[in-house]
Amino acid sequence: MRFNIPYDLNKIIEKKIIQYSGNIPLSKIKILVAYSGGIDSSILLNIVNGLSKTMNFKYDFVYINHHMTLNDKNILKYSRQFSKKNKVNFIDNSISEIPTRNKEAFYREYRYNYFDCLRIKNKYNFIFTAHHYDDQLETVYMRTLGKYDWTNLLGIRESKDFIRRPLLKIRKKTIIDYANSNDINWFFDYTNNDSRILRNNIRNNIFPTKNIVFFYFLFFINS
Repeated sequence: MRFNIPYDLNKIIEKKIIQYSGNIPLSKIKILVAYSGGIDSSILLNIVNGLSKTMNFKYDFVYINHHMTLNDKNILKYSRQFSKKNKVNFIDNSISEIPTRNKEAFYREYRYNYFDCLRIKNKYNFIFTAHHYDDQLETVYMRTLGKYDWTNLLGIRESKDFIRRPLLKIRKKTIIDYANSNDINWFFDYTNNDSRILRNNIRNNIFPTKNIVFFYFLFFINS
């Protein structure tokens, strides 16, 4: 089932947190939210922030500055304001190394290694990332390129180790509708226009040319 109703998102994330927590009391749960400033992580941060007050769990959020977007300083400034306003701990990290090749893989590995270090240090139960269903379609398509076996078509996992992706079954359109309906602040990532990055090329140039049968295929293999 795919969820497409904006006002359902709070309830969906609430149910996900209860599901992830299992037998652990919510008052003992501590979550780290990975924040990028983009629309996806912005709605996740805002929903988790609201639910933390009604469900009585703790959370921090982290922003990793890749120094690749014109909005870096604005995102950092907003993060600090959000932290102060909502009395929540904010962690910022800056990547000084600039890779010369395969940037996407380098930054992904850096992020998850850093998240895990924070998890151990601060004893988080879960790390939330804002991957959604459109990310899933892009990932599955990427994995059909070249040689692959059936395991490549499993796509992104909602739960892996301490990582949780509560938005994974949510379409991008729903996220946009929610942000607009709830006046969520977010920042455009100008690197999304760089089609030299494989995922961006798929999103900007390949997917727009595909017909509905193609998307039914991706939907079928990942349902």
